[in-house]
Amino acid sequence: MDTPGKRLREARKRAGFRSASAAAEAIGVPIATYNSHERAGDPGARAYKPEHARQYARRFGVTPEWLLLGTDQAGGLGGGDGAEQVVSGHPGTRRPGLTEIVHRGVEITPGGIVEAGAFRSVDEYNDDPPPPMLGLPDREFPNLKQYYYEVSGDSMNALKKRPILSGDIVVGIDYEAFQGRLPLRDGMIVVVEQTLNGGLLRELSIKQLEIYEDRYELHPRSTNAAHKPIIIKHNIEADDGRTVRILAVARRIINELDL
Repeated sequence: MDTPGKRLREARKRAGFRSASAAAEAIGVPIATYNSHERAGDPGARAYKPEHARQYARRFGVTPEWLLLGTDQAGGLGGGDGAEQVVSGHPGTRRPGLTEIVHRGVEITPGGIVEAGAFRSVDEYNDDPPPPMLGLPDREFPNLKQYYYEVSGDSMNALKKRPILSGDIVVGIDYEAFQGRLPLRDGMIVVVEQTLNGGLLRELSIKQLEIYEDRYELHPRSTNAAHKPIIIKHNIEADDGRTVRILAVARRIINELDL
């Protein structure tokens, strides 16, 4: 018999948590509460609420609908196939130093150069692209495709808590891979594509998202006042004929030091 509890247990194991207590500690819920939720649907057991399902779904890389109802597919935002967690100390915790996580390497696809204000021809982006980079699966979404972007310029040199500087590599998750399951929210760092002339000219940049009732604002965070935000009202098409779309959600920054 397929139950919400059994689906929760399956999602937890696929996400790399070998025990219910490890998952409960990482998520921040009482162990007894979590254990009872893995029994949901058994005779005499209580069901867990939608807010719990949303919390578990985000951590385990599935959808709340699948956990509660069995609709959709497990692992829609990730799962355990792309990464194996080997635990010491406090299993599953996300705090550095308490958990040892061993991942299989994955190929990260080159996304191009991100530089605010630099429109390049599509041919220039496609001409002699760099090779894929070997890296780690994303911690929360290990099965989703990742891209890496080479940073040029100073449009994010004042970002808090950590500036993004020229020469950095930004690794992000393909936004379309979320299939609408990751809502946009204030403060997200995203890779944005603008195109002109029917797509013949293309600019990639990194921005921080601000959401208002009638618009999205994609902001540089820079000491250089020449960089301006992209303001999109009601839809994702700018008023001046540009098309604007989010390509990736930034997840980490890599900076190699000179030898």
